[in-house]
Amino acid sequence: MSSPITAIVAYPTKHSETGESIKFDLNYYTSTHMPLINPSPLTGQPQPYHLQAVVKFKSLDGFKNALEKEGPVTKPDVEKFSNIFPVVWVAEPVPGGEQTVAGLESDGTAQV
Repeated sequence: MSSPITAIVAYPTKHSETGESIKFDLNYYTSTHMPLINPSPLTGQPQPYHLQAVVKFKSLDGFKNALEKEGPVTKPDVEKFSNIFPVVWVAEPVPGGEQTVAGLESDGTAQV
C-alpha cells in the first residue's frame, strides 16, 4: 500500500538563464488550469487550501519588521478576498540543520 504524498509545484518569476520575467496568468491558472486537476484529487478529499505562497525574507527580524510596518495595510486587505486569516508557517534554519518553526494566530499575532 502506498502513502499519500504532497507535491509542491512552483512557477518561477524569472527565467533561470536569461533573467527575463516569466509570463504567468493567475486568473487563468485558478479558473481554468486548476479545475483540470480536481477530477483526480490525490487523496479523494477536497484540498485544504485555495493557494499557498512562499515569501522569503532576509531574516526573522526582517519578517517581523514587515509585519509591523505593512500589517496594518495588508491584514484588512485579506478581507477583500477571503473571510478567514491565512495559516502562516515561518521556518528559520539554524546550525546543524535543525529549524525553528513559528506561525501566526488567526488574529495575526506571532506564535513561536
